Amino acid sequence: MKKKKEKQIKKALKFYLDANKLKYKIENNNQSAASRLYGRMILAIAINSEYDETKNIGKTLKILLLKSMMDDNAESLHNNMSKLNDGKKFYKILTSDSKAKILAQKCINREKILEYFFEVTVKEKNIFYDDFDKIYELAEEKKIPEIFGNNKEKNYEIFRFYYLNRKLKFKERTGWDNKHWNVQTEKRETVAEHVIGTIALALGLNSEFDFDIDIDKVIYTLAFHEIGEIKIGDITPFDNVSPEEKEKKEHEAIKSIVGNLRKKDEIVNLLFNFDKKENMDSKIEYLCDKLEADLQSKIYQDLGYQNPLSEQENNIVFTFDKTKKMVEEGAETAFDIWYMYDKEIYKNNKKFSKVLKYARKNDLANNGE
Repeated sequence: MKKKKEKQIKKALKFYLDANKLKYKIENNNQSAASRLYGRMILAIAINSEYDETKNIGKTLKILLLKSMMDDNAESLHNNMSKLNDGKKFYKILTSDSKAKILAQKCINREKILEYFFEVTVKEKNIFYDDFDKIYELAEEKKIPEIFGNNKEKNYEIFRFYYLNRKLKFKERTGWDNKHWNVQTEKRETVAEHVIGTIALALGLNSEFDFDIDIDKVIYTLAFHEIGEIKIGDITPFDNVSPEEKEKKEHEAIKSIVGNLRKKDEIVNLLFNFDKKENMDSKIEYLCDKLEADLQSKIYQDLGYQNPLSEQENNIVFTFDKTKKMVEEGAETAFDIWYMYDKEIYKNNKKFSKVLKYARKNDLANNGE
């Protein structure tokens, strides 16, 4: 690999790895910093859908990510971001006054109120989490929806969207569970944390490789690209569900989740385009979604959380002949299987392919060195 290309990959991955650390920083109520960040992003999307607080919601999402990374480790972020091609742009949006920044700060504050309501008030009343009607009745009693704005119908949609998406903060990624790779750590990655990883990866890679995309639209789409899983769960390629059946179920779930948000059609169309992969934006979104999972697998491997291939008797992945053949052909680790399964996904995008190859050769638990 040429030194220039390797340097670009290294810078992009260091930015991603800084963000990835948010998955392991546990805050209040046993939520990670990444999960809390996901809640703020979802809230920003819902509020902006109903109240049009900024023309560039992607900018708000970037600010939220960078502020969380800054809070976690300002020195590391400064060192790594200063080396990025887009580093100056990132600093500028963090320091300049804008409607996008005002919305970001509002969502940070409102998310704290919402989480106190769910983690303290709802629990004190012994209301089951799935009883949305009772929860919303209590929310109205405590005047929680009024923190969004002065329109009752809009506030209902914002609260409902946040409530539904909040479930992804606690929904473990299927690939790491006991039926799949049985990752040996007390806290496995959630769907919400994966979403944050995809956004950071898109920003880092686009900074260094300039994919000629609308990066704000890309990270906007990535922020809600997993909402179908609220209803259907995290279906992997090894769960005996065809891609066509999965897409049909997911599209039905998406329409249900967005409810009557004013920008529901925009959200639904972006997600359907994500599945079609017909333009560069959606292709990059798809590749970031896939590559982030591969990178997380390598991080778990490098941290020593992946079981040896000799201890995969309960892993449904190994019921497939293709997997068995990979072991026969020389796969030695869990990540080797991930690598061999997914490398064909990136064959038409050499930059993503090279990132995966770089990850294979380097220690991602040690900042990609």
